[in-house]
Amino acid sequence: MSAAGAKVHQGGRFLSITDQIDKGAALKCLTSIYAQQSNIKSCETLAIGDGNNDISMLEIADSALIIRSPHHRPPVLKRNEKVSTSLKNGPEGWVAGVTRWLQTFQNNRNLTMGDFHQNGIITTLHNLGGRSLEDTEKELTAFSAVRPLGLIIPSLYSELEGQAMPKILSELINVPYLNQIVVGLDRADASQYKAALSFFSELPQHHRILWNDGPRLRAIDQKLSELDLAPKELGKGRNVWYCIGYILASNKAESVALHDCDITTYTREMLARLIYPVANPQFNYEFCKGFYARVAEGKINGRVSRLLISPLLQALKTSLGQMDYLDYMDSFRYPLAGEFSFRRDVLNDIRIPSDWGLEVGVLSEMYRNYASNRLCQVDIADNYDHKHQKLSLDDESQGLSKMSIDIAKGLFRKLATQGVIFSQETFRSIKAT
Repeated sequence: MSAAGAKVHQGGRFLSITDQIDKGAALKCLTSIYAQQSNIKSCETLAIGDGNNDISMLEIADSALIIRSPHHRPPVLKRNEKVSTSLKNGPEGWVAGVTRWLQTFQNNRNLTMGDFHQNGIITTLHNLGGRSLEDTEKELTAFSAVRPLGLIIPSLYSELEGQAMPKILSELINVPYLNQIVVGLDRADASQYKAALSFFSELPQHHRILWNDGPRLRAIDQKLSELDLAPKELGKGRNVWYCIGYILASNKAESVALHDCDITTYTREMLARLIYPVANPQFNYEFCKGFYARVAEGKINGRVSRLLISPLLQALKTSLGQMDYLDYMDSFRYPLAGEFSFRRDVLNDIRIPSDWGLEVGVLSEMYRNYASNRLCQVDIADNYDHKHQKLSLDDESQGLSKMSIDIAKGLFRKLATQGVIFSQETFRSIKAT
């Protein structure tokens, strides 16, 4: 075969017979294509192999990881630099070796990376670092020519007078890929609405302010109420519901992101990371949930998630047994994050609560309508903080008390549709657990 011009290499379990093309040539080709499509000058490559047919790519990659095998000797390389051999065989050696390489990659570039563990049934897109915001925004701008991108921001008027919203506005002004921004404005009188128009006039993108307390939207709400179609309660969910309706009616965006207006650590990189999975035409994700570490100024935040949602989900799984819905909810790193993105067709099918249960309600709707491989969650920030709600221990209609009640009700309602019967004994078991 060699005399005929073919190459013969011994693999782990079989012989590889090729012409002059080998894995090394394939690696060069793939690296070139990736760099070209991603608009980057170079990328770091790691080749992993356990047989002689892997030698060509192990020799040319930036780093080489040789995996031990219980059945044959490891391949012998000419190179010595950036070569490591796994301590364990097979998959265990692969995991340990890749983890070590990623940690080295991170340390050499002073990157932050919590982990890259895939837990549960929802795809988790980690921020492994290394890519500039400029490159990401350039790619999103190209995507927007094919799939127009939009943003929804639900806001109280009081947020415009706080510290977070002016910073968010200053960041959004420089976002090049948004075709539409819709701001849902709550609790504003006529003079405050005019002030909001002036506040957002700096945005260069096409933008609209939906004045929820204004005469036009009140008239629409009245007509929908007569048909029993309007949201029943005031709140963030109702605000988002009307913003979604406007997005559908205006037909200016195919993929849409939504985030809160009280993020004190906001940067436009958060938005880029959040919308990318549903903006990229080569991805099949319909919905993306943002997540982040709730740590700021030396304190652990996210009280409702840490002290209610996570323990409640574990208690429900213990009390009710294995349920696909509970496994699904438990797969999200931060289920109460107010940041998510979706493709336009999602909006036609989704039913969302009008109260504080919006985040849990949206996740429940995505569970009802889509397979888990169409959903993902993405790390959008290394540092995240926002305005904190009061506990309101003595007032169940405000603050974290109302938020906790609405969220729990949303979970119980969804479980009821799954056939769970909640009796007094059930709640006692959950409480005891």
